[in-house]
Amino acid sequence: MAPESATAISSDETNTPWKSVAALTGGILATACAPILVKWAGVPGPASALYRLLFAALVIVPLWLVRRRVWPVQRDVVWAAVAGTLLAANFAFLNSALLLMTAAEATLIAGSAPLWVGV
Repeated sequence: MAPESATAISSDETNTPWKSVAALTGGILATACAPILVKWAGVPGPASALYRLLFAALVIVPLWLVRRRVWPVQRDVVWAAVAGTLLAANFAFLNSALLLMTAAEATLIAGSAPLWVGV
C-alpha cells in the first residue's frame, strides 16, 4: 500500500483557480479572433504584426521587469531576440496571407507549418 503522502491530493490540485481558466479562455478567444480582425483591418501584414507584438510587449515587459529576480545572461537575450524576430516574420507573412485569401485557408497553412517541417 502506498504511503499516505503519496496518495493524498492537496486542495490546490483539486480546485482549478478561476484566474487560470479565465486567462486560458481569453487566450483562446484572442487567438481564434485574430485572423478575422486582421483581415477586417485591411492594413499591410507587417504593420499589423508590428502592432500586435508591440501591444503584447507593452504588457509583458513591465510585468517582467517588476517580477525579475536575476538578469538573464547575454546568450539567452540573443536567443530571445532571434526567436522574437522569427515570430514577427511569421506574423508578418501570416497577416499578409490573410489579405490574399480567406482567413480559414491562411490559418490552416500557418498552423500546418510544423507538419511540413517534420516531413
